[in-house]
Amino acid sequence: MKNRLLLLIGFLGIQHILHSQAPDIFWEHTYGGTETDESWAVRQAPDGGYIVAGTSYSGDVDLDGNYGSRDYCLVKTDAYGIKEWAHHYGSSALDYCYDAICAFDGGYLLMGYTYGNDYDVSELNGPSDIWIAKVDEEGGIEWERSYGGSVGEIGQCIIATRDSCYVFAGYTNSNDFDVSGNHGDDTWVVKINQEGDILWQTCLGGSDAEFAYGICQTEDGGYGIVSTSLSTDGQVGLNHGGYDYWLSKIDSSGNFQWGHVYGGSELDWPRQVISTQDNGFLIAGYTESSNGDVTVNYGFYDYWIVKTDSAGNLEWQKSYGGSVTEEAFDVIQCTDGGYLVCGHTTSSDGDITGFHGPSIFADTWIIKIDSEGNLIWQKALGGTGTDNGNSIIEIEPETYIVAGCSSSSDGDVAENIGVKDYWLLKLGNCTETTYYADTDEDGYGDSAHDTVACELPLGFVVDNTDCDDTNENIFPGAEDICNAIDDNCNGEIDEDAIFITYYADADGDEYGDADVDSTSCMELTGFALDSTDCDDTNPAIYPGATEICNFLDDDCDGYVDDNLAYVWLYQDADNDNFGDATVDTLTCESLTGYVPDSTDCDDSNPNIYPGAPEIVNGLDDDCDGTADEGLAVEEHTSPNITLYPNPAQSAITLLFSSIQNEPVQAEIRNNLGEKIRDVQIYGVVTEIDISALTDGVYFVVIAIGDNKVVLPFVKTM
Repeated sequence: MKNRLLLLIGFLGIQHILHSQAPDIFWEHTYGGTETDESWAVRQAPDGGYIVAGTSYSGDVDLDGNYGSRDYCLVKTDAYGIKEWAHHYGSSALDYCYDAICAFDGGYLLMGYTYGNDYDVSELNGPSDIWIAKVDEEGGIEWERSYGGSVGEIGQCIIATRDSCYVFAGYTNSNDFDVSGNHGDDTWVVKINQEGDILWQTCLGGSDAEFAYGICQTEDGGYGIVSTSLSTDGQVGLNHGGYDYWLSKIDSSGNFQWGHVYGGSELDWPRQVISTQDNGFLIAGYTESSNGDVTVNYGFYDYWIVKTDSAGNLEWQKSYGGSVTEEAFDVIQCTDGGYLVCGHTTSSDGDITGFHGPSIFADTWIIKIDSEGNLIWQKALGGTGTDNGNSIIEIEPETYIVAGCSSSSDGDVAENIGVKDYWLLKLGNCTETTYYADTDEDGYGDSAHDTVACELPLGFVVDNTDCDDTNENIFPGAEDICNAIDDNCNGEIDEDAIFITYYADADGDEYGDADVDSTSCMELTGFALDSTDCDDTNPAIYPGATEICNFLDDDCDGYVDDNLAYVWLYQDADNDNFGDATVDTLTCESLTGYVPDSTDCDDSNPNIYPGAPEIVNGLDDDCDGTADEGLAVEEHTSPNITLYPNPAQSAITLLFSSIQNEPVQAEIRNNLGEKIRDVQIYGVVTEIDISALTDGVYFVVIAIGDNKVVLPFVKTM
């Protein structure tokens, strides 16, 4: 081991010159649950938002749905980093996700490795396999595949290729199933199609251990792979001591072309490789060495950047850091030709300024270097907890998205949800601008609610001229409709509207009262445009209504019951269709209980009316002025017959003056001549029960021979 104290003392005099301004934080967000959650990759989604992929222990808060232990976890955000959805994938065992990319069809691929074979994982070849899950735009699994042999594999990185396929790399110590050509513990590179089928695979390395961490496609269609290496034989051939950087090149079919080793006598650990604009390679990682290819070490681990030409020949290398530890995890080439390196630091000296926490905890550390490796700027990000930067992308010139993990809740980090959270930041050159809340989303802001920010915050706009930020229809330039509101925010109300006079329509017949009006530019409830109603209390009275017989001017023409004929009607109390001339009325419509005939001579008896049949009852049944006219009562003189009592209540008695030798036939009739019942008479005295008869005049008609005797009687109570 090196003498740390001497290194620290020597380091105090070493500084790099910064040439430009470090970017500002536009926004930052944490996502997580109550356990440990670590993001390892960020990519810009087709809709302008972001996907953040990693590994999660949590099953609550932002990241619910854990299957057990660690899972793959994918978070989708909008362009402002606001979470849209999050999904877990994996098994009940350990599942580690280290990379994710956008798929060709708009979905996403997640890759890493798994120790399980349940839930989302359908197959496991050995103790661990590389596992890839293909998900759609909403995070639903479309297919998943395990890749490996019977011993074990670990997946680390995946890229999309120019021929619309995918290539991934990692580590294998198997030599069966999907794996062939293993030299020992090898770097394993696999090409698959869009359905996940293996097109080719290759093992790279020597008899010791090689482990791939980064892969890139080259201009000739081949691939550059950076691995850790311990071998001194096989395709490697050289080791400086401990783990070295090993850059290998394969062609488009996976055939090995060349390899180069870079490092010193201590640990040198690469994490990413990119193909540069000059068709060379740039490798980012960290080193503990200070000899061999490494010219300087500032203390413990430093960022170590290696630049090569297209054949892997070393062009330049540089270390960056402070007196404690720096580890680089990702690198990109920017549009200006320089490079951005992302990782973490626990130093507060040397190249690092602005460190937030004690040296036992890390800050995310980002450096910008030019094409020759000269430090342009650096920025430490985080709080007093541990904050790691693991992935970085450039979304536009000098504007970047960084993903990692954080346990802080101070400094640059607003919130900590659990032990460690996903952490996502946007960085760029900030020109502070005042923005205004646009609550109603009409594109115009409220001048009373503003904020100062580096970029447009969600829910804010540059304009501050909205006069009502609660109504999306009210804004400068809107049509000023008739609603008693200043729709276009010019200080006037309804100035473009047409005003009309409306008239009260209390009875709802759509004709108004000319005496009750109101002027408005909108239709008024309970009012009408017409003002010609002559009675606004009766919905049946209006111009053009049907004139009915009611002594009212129904059609508002100034005349009552016009065009209707009036007649005299007479009361018909007994309902015999003949009326009482003394009780009359003049009307233009029929009335219940009245008739046009006035010739009834008794309006209390329905059997008495003109033309009624005259019966023997002492009454003028037909109203001709004479009672019982034309009727004769035939009498039988021998024997004489007497009827008593008369009137009678319950019975009458017939007394014959002589004994009848044969039964005499008789019948009882009412005053209409209708037969009520038959009676048989025997002997001299016969009693007849009349209790069932109603009160009135009745007749006993007795047939003696060819003659009839009619005896009237009155039934009373």
